[in-house]
Amino acid sequence: MKPLKAILLSVILSLLLFSCKTKVPDIKLSRTDDAALLFGFLNPDADTITIALSLAKGVSNHKEKTISFEDLEQAEVKLEHNGQSINLTFLKVLDDQAWGGDNRRFVFYALRSQFPVLPGETYSVSARNKDIFALQSIVTVPAKEFDFDYEVTGPFNRPDGQAEHKVNVKVLDPENTISFMRALVQYKDQYSVYNMSDEASQPEREPDGSIMFSFFYFRQVPGSGRESILSVSNISESYYRYMKSIENGDGENGNPFAEPTTMYTNIEGGYGVFAALCVKSKKIE
Repeated sequence: MKPLKAILLSVILSLLLFSCKTKVPDIKLSRTDDAALLFGFLNPDADTITIALSLAKGVSNHKEKTISFEDLEQAEVKLEHNGQSINLTFLKVLDDQAWGGDNRRFVFYALRSQFPVLPGETYSVSARNKDIFALQSIVTVPAKEFDFDYEVTGPFNRPDGQAEHKVNVKVLDPENTISFMRALVQYKDQYSVYNMSDEASQPEREPDGSIMFSFFYFRQVPGSGRESILSVSNISESYYRYMKSIENGDGENGNPFAEPTTMYTNIEGGYGVFAALCVKSKKIE
């Protein structure tokens, strides 16, 4: 399953940068067959809704299921909510050779103005091509009624002589809407974005109901053109479980004695993840 894991990692890393039903379906797919993959992350603040399809080729010469990249491009991808639906339009093909193999992703989209994504609402997705493949999943978008404050302390000298600062964060969630959270710190300039820290968690609460955490970072030099952005997200359980499965998979590091890990999926009829998040971001001064 190493080629499949490489494709899964490639797709989710690309998409991350751009629940009524919480039980994971018992997916019965032979590893020797071709399998379609679906990845989608609903965000109420995003200008577009994007769903990506990809392909994990089977290893058998006697496959019961064969899927081509052309089959993915010609798929019908649909999003539904409260009896309303929209067919997503094919946008482009992304191809990332960094993970080896053929990792083409076929991206379909709809504008937020055409089909708004609302916090607290449940959405279903489907992608199918005749009787070649049929994928589906469902997710509830987390609530957005939370905020956070932060305080920077330091600098503190490290053993190597470099100075770093500490950011203490207090997440304010008076309605207790956050069950799963993602904290992401990025360095950004006019050319690129660098992820410094990225963690998904099931947060523990303080007596007053708030969520506290802290991290160290290197403060950017004024005038450098680079800024530090802290984002806190209320994420669906599917989002959390998928990120944790990636984290656990990375932890193997090629160790033949490591306990095998299974990549989380909530896509019926294939692999991948359909998840949702609400994000609050602030510049770290």
